[in-house]
Amino acid sequence: MIPLAFDAAGVPMAARPAWRIRFFGGLRVEGPGRSLSALARQPQTGALLAFLALHPFCAFSRSDLAERLWPDLPPERAAGALRAALYRLRRQIGARRTPLRIDRYRIAFAPQSPWWTDVRAFELLLQRARTAPPYRARMDLELSL
Repeated sequence: MIPLAFDAAGVPMAARPAWRIRFFGGLRVEGPGRSLSALARQPQTGALLAFLALHPFCAFSRSDLAERLWPDLPPERAAGALRAALYRLRRQIGARRTPLRIDRYRIAFAPQSPWWTDVRAFELLLQRARTAPPYRARMDLELSL
């Protein structure tokens, strides 16, 4: 079974997710009641959300994120690019619905409601296939594709 969602600790659960983030075939984000299609036109903002969602519940310092996402910019310009991307992301998502935890020093993807990413679901199916009997492993691998 493909996990329908992941809870606030990242554990698979059978619930309708509030956040669905798809990476395969291009970044697509669906939040509570809307699709964030503007992320496709804003590569820096999409890259920020994608990086954080691929590392759920890991807090990154602002300077670390700026350096990772804008390595070619001087530190002060990279910090400005990060602030601008965070502003756009919060504006698109909505301040009260955001799956991000942001403070003065650190930023994390840490949704309080059920969430789902195709990458995490794929990883779980592959992990399960590695330990399953051959017939079951084949079914899990076919589901993951």
